[in-house]
Amino acid sequence: MDALLSRFVPSDLRVASQQDIGLTSDGGGSGYGDHVHSAFRAEEVVGRWGYGSFHRPEDLVRTEAAARAACGEPVVINRGPNGGVMMYLADNAQLQELELKGSQSGQNYIGPPGPAGGKDDRQIVSFDGRAMVLKWLDPEVVSRYGTSVYVRCAPEGAPHTARRAPAKPKPKPKPAPAPQ
Repeated sequence: MDALLSRFVPSDLRVASQQDIGLTSDGGGSGYGDHVHSAFRAEEVVGRWGYGSFHRPEDLVRTEAAARAACGEPVVINRGPNGGVMMYLADNAQLQELELKGSQSGQNYIGPPGPAGGKDDRQIVSFDGRAMVLKWLDPEVVSRYGTSVYVRCAPEGAPHTARRAPAKPKPKPKPAPAPQ
C-alpha cells in the first residue's frame, strides 16, 4: 500500500504506522495531552460527496472513479451544531457530530469527542479538497468496511461535468467520381 500511496498521496498525508499515531496494543489512544487542531476545517469537509470503499490498495484509483460516478446519489456531510461534521460511525444508523482532530505526530482524524487516534476515529489518509480518503483505526471495522474514498460532487443543481471521451473525428467526404 505504501508504494501506491506514495504515487498518489503527499508524504505528509500517508498512512502512519500504529506507533506513529499513538495507538497502544489494545487500540486505545495514547492520550496526547495538549489538544492539537486538525490541519483541516469542518467547512472544507461539508458538502456533497460520491462514496466508495476498497480493501486492496491497488483498487484506490478504480474506487475513486466509482465514487465520482456515485454523485447521482451523494453522501451529504453537513456542519454540526457544535462546529464539527455530521457523519455516521461504524454500525450506527444515527448521524453523529464528529470532530476533526490533529495529533502531535501530524496525523489528522475524524471521530467522536476524545483524544485523537481513538478506536472510533478515522484517519484522514489524504484530502485535497476534491477527494478525501479515510481509514478506520479499528482493525475489525476496517476489515468489514475497508478504506473510504469520498469525491466531491458538483453543487446541487449544477450541470453534471462528467468526463466524456473526445468526439471521434468525422470521416472525410469521399471525392466525387470524375466526370466521364
